[in-house]
Amino acid sequence: MTWKAWIIGSILLAALLATAALVAPRHLPEDYLLRKEHRQRDQALREREKILWEELGPADRIRVRMWDKKLREGQWALADSLASFWMRRGKLLMACKALTLRASLSGLPSHYESAFDFCQAALDMEQEDDRAHVLTTLRQTAEQALSTDSLMPSAQVAMAVVEVHEGGNPMAGIGRLRRLLQREPRNVKALLQMGHFSMLSGQADKALERYLMAIQAAPQNASVAFYVADAYARLGQLDSATSWLARLINLESNPTTRASVIQYFQENHNIRINR
Repeated sequence: MTWKAWIIGSILLAALLATAALVAPRHLPEDYLLRKEHRQRDQALREREKILWEELGPADRIRVRMWDKKLREGQWALADSLASFWMRRGKLLMACKALTLRASLSGLPSHYESAFDFCQAALDMEQEDDRAHVLTTLRQTAEQALSTDSLMPSAQVAMAVVEVHEGGNPMAGIGRLRRLLQREPRNVKALLQMGHFSMLSGQADKALERYLMAIQAAPQNASVAFYVADAYARLGQLDSATSWLARLINLESNPTTRASVIQYFQENHNIRINR
């Protein structure tokens, strides 16, 4: 290669690199941007975990280290103890991570379902700062479950929840649920989530339709009965709401939960019922 050819080649290479540096930031593919966002959220999650860890006393740190070590060795049954430990301290994010760790270690669909259910519930109860971290944990667990079974219903519902709450493309989550309901029209969790999404968008009437479909599929499910009663109350149909509340109280076996439900309807809908 002559010196002239080498110089020309160097100039062309430099121009190409400069052009790429100018163009790339404006035309980054969507999947690249999503991966970048997930990396940033993972880093924020690790920082949040460090803060939560520093709040523990020495004895609790030793206990958590012991449980975590055994969990990583494959003794996933101890995740219940670890999750309970964090729940008692009101750290729902860490409890969520313990349950998802158990699911990843065991690979059992029932464990994935438990993790998904808890993480979805934590979205409503957790403080705003940690909701994004719960979504990250939920996404990671759902992706892992779908990599082993792409049609796992509970994982499809969990991923739909992530897609809707992250806000980037909520219709992707709605479409995912609709496809699931085409395969399984009586899938209670999918019907409930469709109802929840309708309620979030201010469509209480459509939410009630979904909840009624869910209670037909699971007539003894106290959680579904709660949403039916709540939807009737939000629509101002208090007689129907009271009737469903009575049914809910009969279905719910836990006295603490019954008391909480009665208090909720009294405070939020001014509906009182004999205990």
